[in-house]
Amino acid sequence: MTRTLKRTGGATFAATVGGAAIDEPQYEAILREAWSARPSLLDALIFGTRTAGKDSGFPIRDHLADVFGVQPLLDAASQLKERRGALTAKIKSIRDDLVATDEAVAEADREVAALERGVEAAAAERNVIEARIGDLEATAACAAAWERYRRDAQAYGDRVREPVAQMTDVLDVGTHDPARALADGEREAAAALQESPDARPAAEVASAAAANASDLLGAATTECPTCLRPLSAAERDAALASHGDLGVHARTEVERRQRETASVRQRLETIADFGRTLNGLHTPIEPDNEDPGPDATVELAEARRLASELAEKHGALGARLPEAKRKAANLRRAGNEQNDLLTAAREEAVAEVTASVTSAEANARLPYW
Repeated sequence: MTRTLKRTGGATFAATVGGAAIDEPQYEAILREAWSARPSLLDALIFGTRTAGKDSGFPIRDHLADVFGVQPLLDAASQLKERRGALTAKIKSIRDDLVATDEAVAEADREVAALERGVEAAAAERNVIEARIGDLEATAACAAAWERYRRDAQAYGDRVREPVAQMTDVLDVGTHDPARALADGEREAAAALQESPDARPAAEVASAAAANASDLLGAATTECPTCLRPLSAAERDAALASHGDLGVHARTEVERRQRETASVRQRLETIADFGRTLNGLHTPIEPDNEDPGPDATVELAEARRLASELAEKHGALGARLPEAKRKAANLRRAGNEQNDLLTAAREEAVAEVTASVTSAEANARLPYW
């Protein structure tokens, strides 16, 4: 079996058994079968157990390094390589972050300033539109009140139309307010009712006097029952006829007054019924403020839409601002890490040279290596 080791750490293997070439796994299998032990145990028995240093995977080399006292150099070279690897990774990380130039930092600062101005302007616009919305809400509320009044007035007119049509047989409403027409009609009917009872007693007295005079003249008499002057037959007949006419007229007047009183009472009752009907309907009350018109509602909706857009814009700018500030801070920090990069690069160069020299010195002290 022949194994050749190179300074680079590579190795070649060649072995034959009975003239037949075998590879390293077959060789190790033969050793395990012949010695009933793992190859690592055989290495330890032949070369001894290592007292220090890192196992390189080559027992002969490790044994020679221990024998000739080269292992500390090899360990130092290994540590320097590990340190150089860590420095290389650090340098790569710093270089990945070192994308910040002076212009990039200035651009990031300009973006932050622009976003701050945008946030401030959006906030001011929102304050203005919110104040306008407050004014428009009051105006729109007034417009809504007028709209409700118009609807209620239309409904009230529809409900009043039927009783008013029935009232035309009793009152002449015309274009007047039905409630006022009822009040005027009730006042006139009450005055007529008061006048009718006042005139009725006079007509009844006249009727009674005519009847009494007719009764007196109806008896056989030759003198006037009132003034006691002598009466001829013709004068008595004429007086009877006159008193008879007066009685008829008085009775007719009494009957007419009775009919008028009944009619006035009926009219009063009808007016009272209409009054109760109208009082049962809710009369809409006109708003105190002037009607701003339907445009107030449209303006309020437009203002609210604009407020929503401004709120979205304000929120978007506010959300972008922290990220822009972090970006600017990272770019400035990356610029400050330039010194760290230079320090790490110098240390890496020293570690590389030192590791190379230490490895070369250790290899030079190993015989046949």
